[in-house]
Amino acid sequence: MSWLSVAHAVPAIGIGLDPVPIAAVEYLAALRPFLRTVHPTAHDEQQLQCDLSSGAPLALKLHGDGSGLTYAVEQAKAYVNFQHPNNIQLVPGGVGKVDTPTVGMLYDELMEQLRPQALAFFDRVLSVGRQNVHRVGIVANVHLDPKSLPPGISDFLTAIPAPGGSHAASDVRVTVDLSAKPGSIQRCIIRCQHDETSSPSVFVQLDWQQTYLEPRMLSSSALAKAVEAAIVLARSYFDDFGVGGQDDDDLD
Repeated sequence: MSWLSVAHAVPAIGIGLDPVPIAAVEYLAALRPFLRTVHPTAHDEQQLQCDLSSGAPLALKLHGDGSGLTYAVEQAKAYVNFQHPNNIQLVPGGVGKVDTPTVGMLYDELMEQLRPQALAFFDRVLSVGRQNVHRVGIVANVHLDPKSLPPGISDFLTAIPAPGGSHAASDVRVTVDLSAKPGSIQRCIIRCQHDETSSPSVFVQLDWQQTYLEPRMLSSSALAKAVEAAIVLARSYFDDFGVGGQDDDDLD
């Protein structure tokens, strides 16, 4: 079993876009029919976490109704991420019982739930703005016990000195160049955050990206193929990174 599943990592998928060509209020109006399919009461600015005032940059975020998915679009990107939902169930006596139905699901299972929802959202976003796609990104977020880190992450933290020379509190972000192919480049942005003073866990984010050298307009089917290929490549890199033995020469 992959270390991602053992550690209960959660996924995200995102795309980088041309800047949104229309006003935020118009953009939201066009997106609202889709947003209501994931949260039937998605209608006000507070729930959508957006600012529709004149001249405000586009930024909206909506938490799906009990699904654990968050849908977001900003001026030059859109993404969908997953967090384990906590459903509160009332029991006799009025005491709330917290149920987290997805906590035992593996990373790949969560990704299979996330992927079609993300593709439907991106398809709607692109149909509204008619923007070119600059990149496709696949993310794994995970909190780890520092006493039982996967070998690759332990090696990474040892190789990268913490700011100020202390590992008591650190937030390290490194870009690894992976490969360049005709028309695109692949890289992974690795973030490790550790603060022994407030939490014993180590937060790790692996953000694998394929960036197109020339932004392109993608049809629904082309975007689906790009995302599916990215999931496979990112998953392979994430597994290798956890095992260790990655070449550090391309660290930026």
